[in-house]
Order: sequence, then C-alpha cells, then structure tokens
Amino acid sequence: MSRRPLHFHRVSPSGAPRHWLWALHGAFGSGRNWVHILRRVVRQRDGWGALAPDLREHGRSVGHRPPPHTLAAAAEDLAILDAPTAVMGHSFGGKLALQYAASAPITLRQVWVIDSTPQVMDPETGDAWAMIKLLRQLPRVFASRQEAIDAMQRRGLESPVAHWMAMNVERHDSTYRWRFEIEGLESLAREFYEADMWSIVEQLAQRMTIHFVVASEAEMMTASARERLESIARDTGRIHLHDVRGGHWLNVDNPEALVNLLTEYLN
Repeated sequence: MSRRPLHFHRVSPSGAPRHWLWALHGAFGSGRNWVHILRRVVRQRDGWGALAPDLREHGRSVGHRPPPHTLAAAAEDLAILDAPTAVMGHSFGGKLALQYAASAPITLRQVWVIDSTPQVMDPETGDAWAMIKLLRQLPRVFASRQEAIDAMQRRGLESPVAHWMAMNVERHDSTYRWRFEIEGLESLAREFYEADMWSIVEQLAQRMTIHFVVASEAEMMTASARERLESIARDTGRIHLHDVRGGHWLNVDNPEALVNLLTEYLN
C-alpha cells in the first residue's frame, strides 16, 4: 500500500490567498462535489482560497493511504495541505472536520458541520450503511458504466443517486470496475456512525466558532442532539445552528443557501 498524498481540488484567485477554506466531502463522494460552491464563495470573499481534497478511499485518492481507515487517520492525512482558517465538512466529512479541528494549528478559527451530528448513531438506520450493503450485492466488474447504473436501480436506488454513484466506476481495459475497495469504505462508515464527538465539540467551543447547518428535509440531527448543541451555545456563545431548506445533499438541493451563509460568516 502506497503513502501518496491526497488528491485535492484547489480554488483560488490569481494572488496567494491569505485564508484557506477546506471542504471535506461525505461518504462515496469526492472533492469536486463542492467545487461549484467554493468557486462562488471565493469570488465573493477577497483573500480567500479553498481546497477540496478527495479523502482516503475516495475519488482519486483511493489507494493513496494505508489502513487502518479511521477518522483519526483521515484527519492526519490532511496535515500536508495549506493550514486552513475554516474547515467545512458534510455528513462523514462533518465528523472528520471536528476530528481535525481537535488538534488543528492555531490558524483555524471556524468549523462548519453540514448536515451531520456529533452523536453516536445506529448504522442500521443510516443511508451510508444501506449503500454499503447494496454494494456488497453487486459485482465488482461491469461491461459498461450503464450496466452498473442499471444494477443499482434494480436494487432500489433512484436514478439520480445511481448516476452519482456511477461516478465511482472507472474503466479498466475492456471492463468497468469500482474505483474503491468496499472494505475501506465500510471501515470509514463504521467510524462515522460509532464516533462520539461531544467532548470535542465542547472543547472546541471554548476557543473557536462552530456552525451547524441542518437540512430541513433530512433526519441527521435529532431533537436531543439539537438541544445539547443549543445548551453549549448558551454557555459559550460560539455555536450557531442554521436551518436550511433541502435534503441531506444540500450542495445539490440548496447551494445558494450555503454560499450565502459562508460568504456572510467566514472571518
């Protein structure tokens, strides 16, 4: 197993940015899922640049980092990137953003958690775990990308999700294969569900701002988790909750709201 750096997408003006925003994608995604939002934010905020890495076992970083595939290891992978002033993470990336922030350099001032939660969750109720189960039912090799899409749709995936997942299918000679190893993704997904981030949130709220963006049509944030965050917010004044219209994939459902929030509150 190699130890190559993560692949990443860079969005920056012509000059050297004074501040960096990182965008950490969710399970089965890649950095390019967030580039369209980052471009708009950077255009509106002078002095800012953005980096969107493909996390370990995702996108063009598959095979770059050795096991174990854990949140702690994924956070360590990020150390080679330009130190951020703000880090944003969606879903799995939200917990990873908190994990990174726990030992981040002093330049970090803000964490953005996009439709994720600090709490432990039951994997059997989660979309990511359901996807892992579905992938294990599929062949590793396909005659075409369309064959992979058809196979996923036959097992109940809606067309937009099947087409999005097919971005992880790449050509190998005369066949098409999954870019990732399912075992690596399963390890990361299990870490996501089992990680309890409350102590990290409470510690971070003593020294930096944390924005939790909650999708109105998703169920990631439970009522009890929200109440606990609101309690920490009252004690520290550094936690902010934003309710945004849309489903879990806010970068697709309501990018305008995310751009507006980031351009308003980045500092």
